[in-house]
Amino acid sequence: MTNRITHCLDHWLENMYREYYRWAVNMAHRFIHNRDEAEDIAQEAFLRIYIARFEYQPTAQFKTYLYQIIRNLCVDFFRNERLKEQLDAADLPLSDGSHKNSIDRIEAEENLARLPNHVRNIFILYYLENRSYKEIARILNIPENAVGNILYYWRKKITKKK
Repeated sequence: MTNRITHCLDHWLENMYREYYRWAVNMAHRFIHNRDEAEDIAQEAFLRIYIARFEYQPTAQFKTYLYQIIRNLCVDFFRNERLKEQLDAADLPLSDGSHKNSIDRIEAEENLARLPNHVRNIFILYYLENRSYKEIARILNIPENAVGNILYYWRKKITKKK
């Protein structure tokens, strides 16, 4: 029975991919104006749908569901780009005694890169964009206390590794 359901879902998703892939790429391209990145985002959107295919509840049209995922991925893309810009801005010529700051920044970048995506987004919003727990909860559509718990847990985990 489960194999038949899986087969039906896989077939359904394959049809949705064929029907909406071009649309998904064009939609992502409208947001980010980079064709290669738009294709990556469209593929990531379908991958996420495939991974969550058993949890998918068709409360809206598939196109609406796909649009929301693409929009969220584009927002993540811009957040990551902004983080890269901020880190690049920190690459200003080093004055005497700033070598330690450069090493600290590199370590911070490495720690941030190792975090799971959802945790990294919270760290970026909190530490780089100076957002409140309430704002982060609203942006990421998660409970406010989850923001604090995630920051506390992962801060502890990162500092333990040192």
